[in-house]
Amino acid sequence: MAKRIITISREFGSGGRYIGEHLANRLGYELYDRDLISRVIQRTLLPESMVVAYNEAMKGNNHFSNLYLRDTSVNDTIIDAQRKIILEIAEKKDCIIVGRCANHYLREWDEVLNVFIESDPTARIKRIAMLHNCSEADALRMREEYDKKRSLYYQYCTNHSWADRTYFDIILNSNQIGLDRCVDILEMICKEA
Repeated sequence: MAKRIITISREFGSGGRYIGEHLANRLGYELYDRDLISRVIQRTLLPESMVVAYNEAMKGNNHFSNLYLRDTSVNDTIIDAQRKIILEIAEKKDCIIVGRCANHYLREWDEVLNVFIESDPTARIKRIAMLHNCSEADALRMREEYDKKRSLYYQYCTNHSWADRTYFDIILNSNQIGLDRCVDILEMICKEA
């Protein structure tokens, strides 16, 4: 069966967003990533500042991170809206969804390819330092912080471990294979499936 929906989960600094963008261009698929935030705002009618702050908590704002973990009603509202939006998008069109626990929400769908992008720790640090114009020490801190936030977020939303790779159909090491070759491989799988 053709794979018309691709979910991409990724380690911070592994190039998962780059891979998603380039794959979407090649396949002519819609790409959903950060724009899901505006859809959640529209769906929940929560103040934009609250939804944005929730998303920023996932990026490492420790003060709000501690706060949002205590306000489960807001968390659950945002998570439920996000889940529903992902399911609606997947029903309507060919797409690539980066992050947001999409692999979990769509785990029962046959036409979904769940991808995990990883990379060697040193390569990730160098990529983060280059993209964010920071020192390797800052990049190391960012890598650890973002991966921890993603892990906690996945655990909170799904009750599963982000580190459990059994939830993915394919795992690609972008440092070993190369970003563009990862795109090539995924394009081939989607076209031949």
